[in-house]
Amino acid sequence: MTWQDFNKQLQRWVASKKSSGYLLPIGPLTFFENWFIEVKPNKYWLARYDEREVSKEQKLADAEETLTNATQFIKKSARRLFVNRTVIKYGADKLIAAFGILLLVTSCTYFFFDYRKKQNDYVINDIQEKSGELLKSKYIKNIVKADYILTAERLNQVFIKIY
Repeated sequence: MTWQDFNKQLQRWVASKKSSGYLLPIGPLTFFENWFIEVKPNKYWLARYDEREVSKEQKLADAEETLTNATQFIKKSARRLFVNRTVIKYGADKLIAAFGILLLVTSCTYFFFDYRKKQNDYVINDIQEKSGELLKSKYIKNIVKADYILTAERLNQVFIKIY
């Protein structure tokens, strides 16, 4: 592949209003990314090889626009193929293993905290913390409040002193 091939694909992409259907596939993308890194084209280099009969300023302006479009073209093509390139780079088995480990750690953490919330001491402490609001309520009957205070005092000897 040459610059002319790349330029044809670039012009097709620009003519299609930068549609994602005209982006580079993985083979040519890799080739042209490496080529861009190696050659490091600039507007003067592109203008030098422009064979049109126009002024030097026009050639430089067109070359700068072409270079901007080419950079966008390569970046968008690379972004579209991010998942494919990652799978090729690391291998599907390693990615699945990493995802499995992440899933295992996440589920273990969730189940640990869920298990902890269901323990008696946690439930009792949670109820006692929330009961302070209910004891202040005027809509709850005094007999219900008294029953709760007596039960709470049996569990925690300093409950009456707190309230």
